[in-house]
Amino acid sequence: MMQTTSIYTDDSCSSSAVNVLVISNDNCSAAACSPRVFGNNTNYYKATTCYSADSYSFNPMEELFDGKAFIEGQAYSNSNCTDDAYLYRQGLVVGGCEPFTTRNNHSTSVTLSSDGSATMILYDNTECIDPPLTTYALGNETLANHLCYEGISNTGSVQYIARYYVHQNYDESSGSTLTETADSGASSHTAAIIGGVVAGIVALAIVVLIIHRHLKKRKSYQMEENLAIMERFTGSDTAYRRSSKIDHNSSSQSTLQVHTSNRAWDDDTIVAARIPRDKVILEKLVSRGAYGEVYKGCYNGQPIAAKMLLADTRRSIPHVNAFMAEVKLMVVMDHPHITKFIGVAWDSLTDLCSVTEFMDGGDLKTLLTQYHEENYPVGFDYTKVKIALHVAHALTYLHSLDPPVIHRDLKSKNILLSEELDAKLTDFGISRERVDETMTAGVGTSLWMAPEIMMGNSYDEMADMFSFGIVLSSDCTSAITGTGTYYTTTTCPSDGFASAEEVFGDTGYLLVDVYLEANCETSYAQDAFLASGECEYSGSGSAVIATLNSNGSAKLQYYVDSACSISIVDPIYITEDLLTSHTCVSGSKYYSNSGGSATNG
Repeated sequence: MMQTTSIYTDDSCSSSAVNVLVISNDNCSAAACSPRVFGNNTNYYKATTCYSADSYSFNPMEELFDGKAFIEGQAYSNSNCTDDAYLYRQGLVVGGCEPFTTRNNHSTSVTLSSDGSATMILYDNTECIDPPLTTYALGNETLANHLCYEGISNTGSVQYIARYYVHQNYDESSGSTLTETADSGASSHTAAIIGGVVAGIVALAIVVLIIHRHLKKRKSYQMEENLAIMERFTGSDTAYRRSSKIDHNSSSQSTLQVHTSNRAWDDDTIVAARIPRDKVILEKLVSRGAYGEVYKGCYNGQPIAAKMLLADTRRSIPHVNAFMAEVKLMVVMDHPHITKFIGVAWDSLTDLCSVTEFMDGGDLKTLLTQYHEENYPVGFDYTKVKIALHVAHALTYLHSLDPPVIHRDLKSKNILLSEELDAKLTDFGISRERVDETMTAGVGTSLWMAPEIMMGNSYDEMADMFSFGIVLSSDCTSAITGTGTYYTTTTCPSDGFASAEEVFGDTGYLLVDVYLEANCETSYAQDAFLASGECEYSGSGSAVIATLNSNGSAKLQYYVDSACSISIVDPIYITEDLLTSHTCVSGSKYYSNSGGSATNG
């Protein structure tokens, strides 16, 4: 069963559509033409139609756009755009300012250029007023030849895979039907729009997945509305904005200064360190973290450790760039107590891996765990002193470089051991060269983190020395810093409020009731958090800090790591009035048991 959702400007939904989405949905439910509020504009209408048709071949867009030029994007789940990986198709009308998503009031402006390229500019307002939220661009060759294209948004936040088609009306006066072209400049004019659509949908869907990782939407809602969900968490967050200069002309052409990020994998240092991917043989998984996993493997007959990004981050450009930055840093390091770098390998970004020597003694954390379980004597002995000395040598080397390198995540798990228990420092994923005196980014693992970093103050190499002190303490006492065991249960309650009250009892908690629409019409899911004011693990490597304040207000902060050190969205501040009235705010309602019940605020 195929579902088509279309947006119109007339109350009968009989004119040309301005936005069309076609997806496969076995639970499709037709909906007649109905008003769709778009900011202060009440002149948009939505209709949903169901068809018994094959998902790949079914395409009603030319009929729905009815003589208007539009761009169509066909999204796929693999880099070859094979038929079996087809996901959905979406079309946007060219010209003017139209809704991108009517919920949360995102608008878009689609422009065709004379050179055959196209752009789509996405705004977080209904009038297409600068600054743009995101700008997407596609070149003429990709559009003209409908190439399977792996591209990134100009924010560098996501990678998308799609084929693009331009449908152009060449004779508006005669009302002729649309004609698809593949070999002219006009053919490539509009196809970039839907590329932007695909990229925009995927970009914000990824962030929503991070924040509400376990909440699953019906497929029919996923493709239609997922872009707007993010606004309920980000508010006025500008971290996802990029200031692109757009010159709007009265004609159909425009000049766009697209700010594309430099591709880290094209860096000369990275290219020089590249090794054949087919010679890197992965054997078994040895560890997994919040963003990466390490495999024991083989390269040219030698045992190696291969580090890769997690599957759900391999198409995230920020994660890929951070991974490459670590590789670039390791290329220039040469010290007997830093893991030896062998090379970086990839056939595509999805199988990217960095290769280092394999340390067969495991890590210091594992050794200390063993010592603890065996009641190993407290205090320093030859082995412990040797490990500490090797780490000190490695830090001295890092801090003596020009400019100095600050590890920023020194902990027992990042100290690897040989079979003879010689120590080497590893994991430079968040290490940085100190280029000034005011580094303030709060990174690292909190239990090893220096106070100045926790407080957001400036710091230098001495931050590593604080972490080294924690390592020495653990080394001496064989105590396991930062260990914790979590247990999960799964239930299917019919009443989320009652379930939260039963689980938390009199302990303070926050419950977020999430809806599909910004005006809280259709319930989506519920999330309840212990309001301890401290970092609480929330599953899938992520965490949250929920706080109930003495004045009746609350604060909620999501993190993408389990140590509450990395957050990609602003905190959510919830007033006492919102907690007691449960007023809808950007698609969410908030509850707490400050009054003794989850339902009374």
